[in-house]
Parts: sequence; structure tokens; C-alpha cells
Amino acid sequence: MWDRFNEIGLLTAIITDSLKIRSITPEQAFTAGMFCDCGIPILMNKLPGYCAALKQSDALNWPSIPEEDQKHNTSHTVVGHLVARNWKLPDLIAEAIRDHHDVANVSPGARQLIAALQFALRIHDLINRRDSSEWYAHREFVLAELDLSESEEKEVAEEVMEQFHYAS
Repeated sequence: MWDRFNEIGLLTAIITDSLKIRSITPEQAFTAGMFCDCGIPILMNKLPGYCAALKQSDALNWPSIPEEDQKHNTSHTVVGHLVARNWKLPDLIAEAIRDHHDVANVSPGARQLIAALQFALRIHDLINRRDSSEWYAHREFVLAELDLSESEEKEVAEEVMEQFHYAS
């Protein structure tokens, strides 16, 4: 799991650097990527039975936010947001951690960071030959916020994967 967090951080930083997103530094992007799912291991430690599939396999069956909320009265995004606030991470990063699965309610300031984060999650899935239905729910948002056309999406993803393999 910790390798995944580092990889998401690196991919998010590469994306912001490659696309020259001036509102986000690569350091902010890396930090947001590293911490976006930090609430998961905390909840796995604190709540019996939380996300048991993650403990038993490499399938990475990530829980959905509504399921988490209904079952545990919290979610990994809320816990991650609390960790970010407690560690005094910048508000932009704390907000991105809290809202990275809920792109409909993102504030204008965090939109590009969350789009970069979602694109990093997509590329991570492609690298690991997985498919996530979440990508299809957020794809239009990501492309619009990153100012990418559908044809550029694949080209940028391939470029980011190449830089990722070189860097890792």
C-alpha cells in the first residue's frame, strides 16, 4: 500500500510538471498524491473488518465513499483530511484529500489539483493493468480542468508513464 501512495504522488507531480500547471507546484502535487488515501490504513487499524479485502489481497478493492460513510460514519477521505489538517499541510492539499472522490463539490482552488490526482490514479491503474469505473465518472472533469482533448489524453498518459518508469 505504501508503494502505491508513493507512486501516486510521483505520478501526480509528473502530471503537474508535464502539463505546466502553474497553480500547483510538483511538491504540492506529490504531497497530495502521497496522502490522498492515507485514511485507509488508519481506518484498517482502528475499525475491525474495515476493508478486509485490502488486507488479504493485492486486488486493491478500494471502498466507495458512500459505503464507508454508511457503514462506519466516516470515510478515508474525511480521516485523510483530518490527518492533513493535524500535520498542518496546506489547505489546498487537505481539501484535495477530502474531495478527490467527489469532483462535483470541489472548490475552484482545488479543481486542478484534484484533476491531476484523478489522472494520476487513472495512469496508475493503466500501469498496473486495472480498470476503475471511477475514472469514467470523473473523466470529463479531469480533461476539462487539465485542458486536454480526448486525443491528447492517451498521448499525455503515455508520456507520463514513460517519465514515471524513468524516475522509479
